[in-house]
Amino acid sequence: MEDPYISREAVAVLGSKVESLFSLETLQEGFQLLNNGAFKHIWIDDFFIVHAILTDDRDYKLQLDLDFFLASECACQTTKHCRHMAAVFFKLYSQHGQPELWLTQVRTAHASTLLPTSPTFRPQHMVIKELHELSFEAFGQWSVLLEKEYDKLYRRSNDRFRIDIFYFTAYKKLCAFADHWEPSEVAIFRLYVAIFVLMKAERHFDKLTQDYPHSYYNKVTIDLNDHFLDKIMDAVQRIDTDVFQKEQRVYGEAIRDLIRQAEATHSQTSFDWVSIQRYLWTHLLFDATWMSIESEYLHSIVNDSEVAPSTASHAAMTATQLYWLLGNDEEAMRLLSHPLISPVHIAASYVEAHYKSGAWDRLGKWLTFILPYLRRASADQFHRVLSYWREHAKQTNNDSSFRHALMTLLPRSYPQFTDFLLKTNQYEEWVYFHLLNGVTPSKIDRAQLKQVESRDVHMVLPIYHHAVERQMALRNRTAYRESVKLLKKMKEYYTTANDSGRFDMFIRELSAKHQRLHAFQEELEKGRLLR
Repeated sequence: MEDPYISREAVAVLGSKVESLFSLETLQEGFQLLNNGAFKHIWIDDFFIVHAILTDDRDYKLQLDLDFFLASECACQTTKHCRHMAAVFFKLYSQHGQPELWLTQVRTAHASTLLPTSPTFRPQHMVIKELHELSFEAFGQWSVLLEKEYDKLYRRSNDRFRIDIFYFTAYKKLCAFADHWEPSEVAIFRLYVAIFVLMKAERHFDKLTQDYPHSYYNKVTIDLNDHFLDKIMDAVQRIDTDVFQKEQRVYGEAIRDLIRQAEATHSQTSFDWVSIQRYLWTHLLFDATWMSIESEYLHSIVNDSEVAPSTASHAAMTATQLYWLLGNDEEAMRLLSHPLISPVHIAASYVEAHYKSGAWDRLGKWLTFILPYLRRASADQFHRVLSYWREHAKQTNNDSSFRHALMTLLPRSYPQFTDFLLKTNQYEEWVYFHLLNGVTPSKIDRAQLKQVESRDVHMVLPIYHHAVERQMALRNRTAYRESVKLLKKMKEYYTTANDSGRFDMFIRELSAKHQRLHAFQEELEKGRLLR
């Protein structure tokens, strides 16, 4: 196993961090692991992360980040800075010096409370300054430092077919700057970094899309989009929105400006910035003043004739969310009529939100709006919207609007429409509907058919009579067999209704009417329907 090489200067910087962060006991345990030959594997990747597998009470895998030490991780999870990390440091240090001498100096420093004078170390105040070189309050320095550190990482990356791993790693490294902050501050910084890194990925693909095979490009951009959307959602959920909107407004405005910038520079985007913006406005930036300003800004983009149509449609989708959040449904609906927008998904989300909150008036408006587009909805959306409509009709005592919607959406709404007829006791209309549309008994929902049977068995007989006539008109043996099956079921119904004589009369008339159809006569005899 060949040990990874890092420069003397890098080891010196690492040593100062290790001395300031690790207890003497942990360092001694790490040194003992080195002496015990605990290392099974150790290597360094393109992102300046040392990977190692050590045997202690069992095998442990760890990552020591040489750029951002606070982003280091170990599978032992016993402490943030464990003996396994210390062992890796000693392994790296052994290429330039003797670990036991380094450890002796540290012991002496601890014993005398004096800082070591070896050039390997820097004064403690310098270490603290490095670890805290970015603070939550120094917001103006965030973008400068992130740009600098990102550029450093990007220049080091040379594997274009591991670009997704690069962005996952870059996010983790950059977030490490805030590890010592308060949890709420960390969440805001991670949100900012997630948007920042995804913007960088957008620019990368904007310039180099042609360098990647189409299938690889699609997979990587989808993975990155999902990964960073998860990071954004997780960060938002950890932020106290009341404090954020009142005491930390400068950070909210910065995040707003960042997502503006993310989409403004690209007509064809690799990532779903609209969903990101809509999520942020709904769950974090829902301050009325912010939303009013942003909606006016987006409105100007939508109405700008020089703006690319795709950019205008993206702005319209985000503006729709803002108008909806502000309660201006009419303007939101107007924007959703943009020719490049498919409004079903967005409108369906509003319908669901109003259903859950019990806002029946607004729900009714959005149900009316979505009706012309509902035919193109997915099966799940179609069924859910109709279930919300049914509840709206119940709550507002307005069955007529629901009935109109179901009839408009036929034949797709056939199951819901027939179910509605039975639930509103319109049994005769249920029968007429099936007769007029020539629906055979085998295509009718079995539960509905049984419900009508239990109501009045005579009501289902016309459906069977018509079905038999349609089968006979086909003039083939397969149709005759199907007719006999239907006739057998009709016989059961007539028997249940204590009207077997009428069925016998009908079957004799049918046989006489088609006496020249020998195949049909044979099927009748096989079915033992003639007496």
